[in-house]
Amino acid sequence: MGDKAWKDYEASVDVCIPDKGFAGLYGRIDSAMSRYMPGGYGLMLDSAGTWQLKDTIFLLESGKVAITPGTWHNLKLRFSGVHVIAEIDGQAVCTVMDDFHATGAVALAGSYSSVEFDNLTIEPFKGHKPESAAGWDNLALGKKATAASQAGEGNNAVKATDGNHATGWSPAAGKTAGEWLQVDFGEDTTFDRVIVDQHVLGFGYAGGITGYKIQCWSDGAWKDIAAGKNMNMRQTDDFAPVTGRKVRLLITACSEKTCVYEFKAYRRHTVNDSLRPAARDLTQPAPR
Repeated sequence: MGDKAWKDYEASVDVCIPDKGFAGLYGRIDSAMSRYMPGGYGLMLDSAGTWQLKDTIFLLESGKVAITPGTWHNLKLRFSGVHVIAEIDGQAVCTVMDDFHATGAVALAGSYSSVEFDNLTIEPFKGHKPESAAGWDNLALGKKATAASQAGEGNNAVKATDGNHATGWSPAAGKTAGEWLQVDFGEDTTFDRVIVDQHVLGFGYAGGITGYKIQCWSDGAWKDIAAGKNMNMRQTDDFAPVTGRKVRLLITACSEKTCVYEFKAYRRHTVNDSLRPAARDLTQPAPR
């Protein structure tokens, strides 16, 4: 319900959860369904008191509160810029910073049981706004992007820096190694985080990169700054600050269905990272 253009607002609803059931409140939904879940931020609470804050299928934060099945409780989501604040029964359970969903509508979610909802309210964000989100400017947004190859004009490199998570770059058919996607900042730029989003809004599966390097162009050469295997659908690589005019993703192994929907770079020097846990891909095994 609502409008995809909604940005800074707060949504609240009372829920009554039966034993072994769950209820959820979603906000900033910019895609009605994304991998069979609303494409936005969701606060989920079950009858045992376990809560989760998700970005679609990605776990951002979780915890537990004391509740009694069959009694009423309040769920609330507040959005201000890149800040997402989750509250249960009037108490903030977490605040995270995330820029995947900038705007979007609201939804209610429930288990296949008699979940009840009441007193839904949606209104502009009010009260004290969170501290500045310095370090959350995507340095690659709108910058010149090129690639070794592309799977047609609709999948060119520019699609990976346009800020639209529904479009992206794909290498040409049959290309499974040695492909690259690079961004030219236009001048020497310092950065210490790169995020590669293989997650697509809407139905469909993404992923496919099974070997990669993140490189910086400095002193006339490409220098490795991060590397890995089996890239998550939202892969975050943090490293010591580097300075260069260009950054690139070098793919050393991938499937033919690989697509990078957004390639982002950040300088996080003043960011309180405790506010934003690394998102966990719920399609991957939980760490032991």
